[in-house]
Amino acid sequence: MNINTNEYIHTDMFNINNYLENSNVISGCLVSAHSPNNDTIDIQSGVIKLNGQIISVSAQNLQITPASSGKYKYALVRINNSGVASVVYGDESTNDDINNPLTIPDYDPDNYLLLARVKRSSVSTIYPSDIKDMRTIYNSIMNSLRLTNQTIDSGVSIGNAVYSDSGVWKKAGTNKPVGIYEGNNVVVLKGICNLSNLQQYRFYFMQTDGTISTTQTDYKVGYTLSSTQLLVDIDIEGNS
Repeated sequence: MNINTNEYIHTDMFNINNYLENSNVISGCLVSAHSPNNDTIDIQSGVIKLNGQIISVSAQNLQITPASSGKYKYALVRINNSGVASVVYGDESTNDDINNPLTIPDYDPDNYLLLARVKRSSVSTIYPSDIKDMRTIYNSIMNSLRLTNQTIDSGVSIGNAVYSDSGVWKKAGTNKPVGIYEGNNVVVLKGICNLSNLQQYRFYFMQTDGTISTTQTDYKVGYTLSSTQLLVDIDIEGNS
């Protein structure tokens, strides 16, 4: 079986760069062929992290122009720090094989996150097989720190920001928060914390009584992925 090494090298380089730049897809943002099929792609809504900044992405679609007659080209689908998707094209070529691979364009990783690569011919229609998913997916297991079987002070409620005092987790309040109490003696220091009644796609901050809300303070504790999931990422200065 022939393997296009050019394709795999570029894919690995994109993914490595995303990890180094602290950029990845937290949820959604899958690129798919529009239905009914035409020259348009659909981008699913979701959440990304670009250079450490968490960004909400609305569902959107893009037209990708076909190549000239008898030629092929690659288009990279990318998204910026405003959650807006765009396309950058590689050079056209009459060949697309292991000896003459298509040029993969530079998607500007300092300012964009890569979502997918689309191969275009002179045919106007884009099919699912033309799209290669190139998202770097946030792994909530590898990028999380959960402490189980903890000793929790009686004054702590589920969803409170907490800190550790001689092995006992207490409501943070005027103290610097270290984690969020999830319930069942579990404290989440980083990653997904399962709560309830959250406002989706909003930053949450610790208040002076140790509760968390969307009211901005100097203690940002995370960002909501849904009404039940808080991505804990504590920032003492409250910056996003």
